[in-house]
Amino acid sequence: MAARSSNVCDVRAAPWNARGDNTTDDTLAIQMAIDACHAAHPLGAIVRLSGPHTMYKLSASIALTSNLTLQVDANAGLFSSVTPASFNRTNRTQNARCPVSYWADGPTAVLCGTNLTNVAIVGQHINTSVLDGGGWPWYGTPYGPQTSLHGPRLFEVAWSKNVTLSHVTFQFSGGWTIHPQFTDGVLAEHIRILNPRWQGNTDGFDPDSCTNVVLRDSIIDTGDDGISIKSGNSSVPGSEHVQMPTDGVHIYRTKILSRNFCLGSATYGGIFNVLMEDCEIGDDRGSSPWAFKYKSHQGYAGALINHT
Repeated sequence: MAARSSNVCDVRAAPWNARGDNTTDDTLAIQMAIDACHAAHPLGAIVRLSGPHTMYKLSASIALTSNLTLQVDANAGLFSSVTPASFNRTNRTQNARCPVSYWADGPTAVLCGTNLTNVAIVGQHINTSVLDGGGWPWYGTPYGPQTSLHGPRLFEVAWSKNVTLSHVTFQFSGGWTIHPQFTDGVLAEHIRILNPRWQGNTDGFDPDSCTNVVLRDSIIDTGDDGISIKSGNSSVPGSEHVQMPTDGVHIYRTKILSRNFCLGSATYGGIFNVLMEDCEIGDDRGSSPWAFKYKSHQGYAGALINHT
């Protein structure tokens, strides 16, 4: 996915003219920059969220494309302003290019896509290249992640291949934070996932019916499963209860300050060949009441084989 400098499209440049002042709605500008850059450089485009001291406000999902690197400068990032007030079942904040896994009537993810190949989100600095899900309006309300209507997940792709997440902080997701599904080849390295410890259903890293997954050199501090490996159903029409396995997951040098490391509860297609090593779970203040948890649905219990 290497690209020449001429392949770089800065969202603040003309004709897109995103502002990055966290006040102006930059959704359309960023989506147009992604689509135009991909059209001009279909084999390798870089879309730059330039800084410093810029936060791009979004009011809807951003659909990613294939052969795309979304570059997040230091001291720059995205902020989702989707709230329960701006989303409802009759006027849904959904992007038709994105999956609606598990909760078909909920908002699509902040960054999302379907049938993608070679997509990367790469920050310049793990602490200051930030993707903010804007989850606070969803927390502790009757619309929050504990109810049937969930806030938008922060990153979700489906039926894709070769996904890379590197040197970025993912924080305050309205639902699950990172959820690749039906995807082959996921690399997440040098990332931070930060959500309130008291807020349920804000899972950190949830590979779901994925193969060849690597998570390394990262920290996860959330209010629910820090990592939840799934092999589950989807509410996408035509893929309900797809029994597609998760196979080949390697997690190392990662710290989990969340409720636990979990396998399940969706295990319909089976979870095979998981290796976790050189990791730390919990802190002395009880961030993780238990370290590992296995759970599955009675009616669709899949095979759980070769976990180390």
